[in-house]
Amino acid sequence: MLWRKCSFGTKSDAGSLFVSRMLTVTQTARRRGVRLLDWLRQDQGSL
Repeated sequence: MLWRKCSFGTKSDAGSLFVSRMLTVTQTARRRGVRLLDWLRQDQGSL
């Protein structure tokens, strides 16, 4: 929520979708107690 207040939003629907997904992923990583970049690198191998 804080990011949205300070960022002045996005300029496109695609940008808004990307931001909402990244904020969700960031929050999920935080709740799981894992480092975000490590988690993303690990998941990239499963694509």
